[in-house]
Amino acid sequence: VDDLKSWLRVGGVARVRHHLGEQMKVREFSPAQKAAVNDLLEQLVSERRGELLDLMKPGENPRLE
Repeated sequence: VDDLKSWLRVGGVARVRHHLGEQMKVREFSPAQKAAVNDLLEQLVSERRGELLDLMKPGENPRLE
């Protein structure tokens, strides 16, 4: 969770996608597992776009504490 928060803060959703992809390679996820993770990420981004944008704003953010 802390990694996801820092990835969002530094590089946004694209950085999260990249790092999750790297972790899935290292952990040798099957193609089906990778697709499921990516599908869920897309769903979360779509449903929670406003909250994600708030998290990516510079400065203090109580959600990141």
